[in-house]
Amino acid sequence: MRNLYKIMLLTLTTSLIGCNSFYLNVTEHKEDVSIHQIHQEEYLLDSNVENIGKYAAYAPNEGYSIPAPIKISYKTNVQSVKITLVEANDESSKRTYETNSKNGFDIYNLKTGTTYYYNIDYRDKSSIVYTLKTKNTPLRNIFVDGVDNIRDIGGYTTNDGKKIKQGLIYRSAEFNKNNSTEPIKLFTTSGEDILLNDLNIKTEIDLRKNVEIDGKIETSGITSSILGESINYVQMPMYYDGQNMLEHNDEAKRETNLNSIKSFFTCISNKENYPVAFHCVQGKDRTGILSYLLLSLLNVKEEYIYRDYLFTNFSKSVGSPCKLTDITNRYGKTISELEGSTLQDKTKAYLKSIGVSEETLNSVISNLTE
Repeated sequence: MRNLYKIMLLTLTTSLIGCNSFYLNVTEHKEDVSIHQIHQEEYLLDSNVENIGKYAAYAPNEGYSIPAPIKISYKTNVQSVKITLVEANDESSKRTYETNSKNGFDIYNLKTGTTYYYNIDYRDKSSIVYTLKTKNTPLRNIFVDGVDNIRDIGGYTTNDGKKIKQGLIYRSAEFNKNNSTEPIKLFTTSGEDILLNDLNIKTEIDLRKNVEIDGKIETSGITSSILGESINYVQMPMYYDGQNMLEHNDEAKRETNLNSIKSFFTCISNKENYPVAFHCVQGKDRTGILSYLLLSLLNVKEEYIYRDYLFTNFSKSVGSPCKLTDITNRYGKTISELEGSTLQDKTKAYLKSIGVSEETLNSVISNLTE
């Protein structure tokens, strides 16, 4: 199929399909396209990871944190068209979009560094197959209407040249309103469709506290996923309180945190649980420490690990700004003091010290790297 696509693309680069007075004119992408807005991409290209303040507003407007759409450019005079898009070498990734737009269509949440093929149907006609490729940037930001601060853990390069698989595990802010007397969805209907049918979330890991504190329950008392009963919903409560969560000064809270960290890695060692989404409220601190531990275990370059955390500053729910010292002076310090020649070695040593087995760690690495 791929060779056929290439032959067709060499033959034509722009399609003009007519049927009486109906037409469809498609313009193919000539260069790799970015999934990031300009201010996001400029930060990712800045050699100084701590320069996030030059690009993030810390009190951003709606839409400041979401990725840039990929534009499928065409002009037509028909009432509706159908766009079929598929990732190269992965027929199961096929997506279909129906739209009444006569001047192009925006698509979100494509993978980074990936080639896609697409064609456009209208009436009883179909365009040739076109191609587009996304830039190979080291972070995949995601747009889910109603859910803030969501991005793929995948797409990063490891120190030994491997890649973290995309589309398997996502970090985000909450899916339902916290501290509410009843469960309230934050995602819209279109957002729910993306979570279930584009991201294909199978497991939701909720890091919010599920106990009553001062008359409120952070999870709003839910015992199953707000996405529906078919989702594997796992509560792994963690306590932050502005502290190093690995060494919380309250013994009971520290023990809860360590048990949840252990449970997290056990959960993602099982292939059957993927794709996974994990979150706290803002997707900042509790979500951040698990992202740090996971990316460190996967041998991702430290620069990318820091950017993954600081990218939260683009979020509308960030609260106080994320700073690099939040990592380096807290849980990063705990990990750095352990034996090992690399951050990956030190992270393995830490996770083993709290009861995560070597087999579990190897399964996580195998599941997520290629």
